[in-house]
Amino acid sequence: LHDIGKIGVPDAILLKPEALTDEEWNVMKMHERLGIELVRTTFACQEIDEIVANYRKPYHGNSESKLPIGSRILAIVDAYDSMTSDKTYRKGMTRDDAIAELRRCSGEQFDNELVELVIGTINVRGNELSSNQEQISKAAALNIGLQIESLSAAFDNRDIGGITAIASRLKDTALKHGAAQIAEKAGLIAAVPQREDALFDVLQNTNELLDLCRSTQRTLLNPLVSQPEEF
Repeated sequence: LHDIGKIGVPDAILLKPEALTDEEWNVMKMHERLGIELVRTTFACQEIDEIVANYRKPYHGNSESKLPIGSRILAIVDAYDSMTSDKTYRKGMTRDDAIAELRRCSGEQFDNELVELVIGTINVRGNELSSNQEQISKAAALNIGLQIESLSAAFDNRDIGGITAIASRLKDTALKHGAAQIAEKAGLIAAVPQREDALFDVLQNTNELLDLCRSTQRTLLNPLVSQPEEF
């Protein structure tokens, strides 16, 4: 809800790839006031009002700060999200660089104790995501490997019906695991009419699909190789 006021900012300003003019910055600043009013009139909740109204205020190293703890947490989380997100005018920071910046501003802009708690959560979540991604990658490699074996047999037998049926299943598998290129190529094959005159195109596309699947499978099973863009 802290950014809800942006609905009152024109897209030409929100999505502008260049630096904003002073006039445009003034328009951007208005979104905070608008957001506070929207939250206040819509939810009638004093706790939410205080969080949204105060999260931009600096901490100034005051351990006895009267800023709501929700505001202090939101300030840190919003800064981290902003730093690590890609913008139209810049690439987002890495997790490590963003954490370093949070620590640099700790004690002045942000509550230093809360910064360390947030960083701890970020690191735990990041490790969990890496572990989950590794498990997903292995499952994807296994599923693709099974499909490759069946597709290769149908390819060797020039079985158009078998190829298109396997390609359809492979498309679903690829979509499930986020392999966009494989899904696209498999979809083209699955859509080909089962006619003798289509055999050449089917075999050519199937050969390309097999190469793509094997390449993707090797990447997923090799932790030293970076993930392809399609994942």
